[in-house]
This record gives sequence, C-alpha cells and structure tokens, in this order.
Amino acid sequence: TILKKLFILGINTLLVEGGSELLQGFIKSGVWHEARIIRTKTKLADGISAPLLHGILQNKLQMMDDEILYIRNHQSAENE
Repeated sequence: TILKKLFILGINTLLVEGGSELLQGFIKSGVWHEARIIRTKTKLADGISAPLLHGILQNKLQMMDDEILYIRNHQSAENE
C-alpha cells in the first residue's frame, strides 16, 4: 500500500535499511531493484543474520576490511 502511494506521488526510489523482517518482506515480494551488501572480516556483536538474497552480482568493491557487493534483482534485470 505504501509503495503504491509513493508511486502516485512520483517517488520511485526508496532506500530501505530495516530489520531482517522488513528487508525479507521486500525481498520475498520481489519489489527490490538493487541491494548493497557490506561484508566485514571484523567480528560483530551477536545479532541477527542478514536476510537471504539471490540476484546478479553487478559490482564488488574492497574498502579496507570490508567488501561491498552490488546485487541486482533477477526480475528487474530481465525487464530492462
């Protein structure tokens, strides 16, 4: 519902940085275009694992001890 309202308002870009349930909801519904995943070698405190994501690797950057992955949704790549 909120995505439809944003579209009507002319907003077609949305940055979603949420918890795993919110992110998994966007992933499951297929309404995502691109994801940026930051992986680190640094031990982080106990927490919740990142949601599972399948897509096309567009780019990979190394920034100090972190690796940044740019993943594209299969569905959005097929529509272009």
